[in-house]
Amino acid sequence: MKEYGRKPYLCKSYHEIMNKTSNSSMWNQIKQKHSEFEKPYFHRAGEYAEMQHYFPNLPGLSGIPSFSLSGVKFDDMRFDHPWMGRPVDDALAWPTWMITFFCRGDPCWCPNQTKCFDMGCTYPVVNVTTDFNSCEGADFTFGNGQLCITAGDSVNWSCSITIHMAYRYYNEKLKKKVTIIGTHGGIRINQCSDDDCISCDCTDITISYTTQQMAVDEVQTLTVTNGTADCTYDWAIDSGGGSLSAATGLSVDYTAPSSNAECAENSIISLSVEGNVCDTLALAINAGVSGTAYWKFEGTVFNDWYYFQPFRCDDSRSGGGGWYPDPSSPKDVRTSAMITEGCCPAGLL
Repeated sequence: MKEYGRKPYLCKSYHEIMNKTSNSSMWNQIKQKHSEFEKPYFHRAGEYAEMQHYFPNLPGLSGIPSFSLSGVKFDDMRFDHPWMGRPVDDALAWPTWMITFFCRGDPCWCPNQTKCFDMGCTYPVVNVTTDFNSCEGADFTFGNGQLCITAGDSVNWSCSITIHMAYRYYNEKLKKKVTIIGTHGGIRINQCSDDDCISCDCTDITISYTTQQMAVDEVQTLTVTNGTADCTYDWAIDSGGGSLSAATGLSVDYTAPSSNAECAENSIISLSVEGNVCDTLALAINAGVSGTAYWKFEGTVFNDWYYFQPFRCDDSRSGGGGWYPDPSSPKDVRTSAMITEGCCPAGLL
């Protein structure tokens, strides 16, 4: 019988056409093992075990990157195509397994904050790019395995990014190191839930300190009480002398000035977030002057006389107390010479 689909008007005799083995029959007669899951006409058709264990990559995009990789020659690179679900053509440059470029993180953005996420990428990250310039309002950095997103008031609703990774290994067949570049693209960047976004305001934010009385050249650490790493806290010396170890952070070191004539270098330090001043701290800097600086009412009253306790220039107590008819406190008893030399107790701030 004539096989369906054969054309008797081809340039062969009818007898030759009828005796010719069809393409489908020839295929069925091939004497080789076939994979149950992969088509045997791939270039790995003769490697039965390899075909059976071959597994296409997880979803992702890959190809020639639009950025340069420092220290790697273009001739040494090979690029994978995991979305095609097949090994690459240049098999000599590849290990016998398929490489998966994939990141497991679920990043999102918060208004006016920087949030960082552990991405769990399969290979070292060399760059992060936005897809189709779709992330207006957000900046992206990657370091130590974390993707950090710094957002403004809002970010484009269609924001998505591509993470570029590099796998470098020594290829025995090529006798040289080969860098394989791949990407995980189309990672959507949505807004975080309200529970994940921390409001950067002054609620319950104060300056934590050790003492308001310092000596010249002394150092003490100032910290943000109830602060969070998701907010940027600004420190400043509003008046007086000394220096801060940093302008921002959850903690800074304050170093007192080397002198404080007339107490002009007593400092006032402010703590701000988002441009709003949350707290201030006044510090007294004593220049090593001794002697009684002031008297302070201690709360005892007898026949309209008030008991006061004396304090030195370094704000420590100075001997026994005495009685005053006037309850106003504190009573500054420093001489002009003591003030000029830098007798500056915290009790007189």
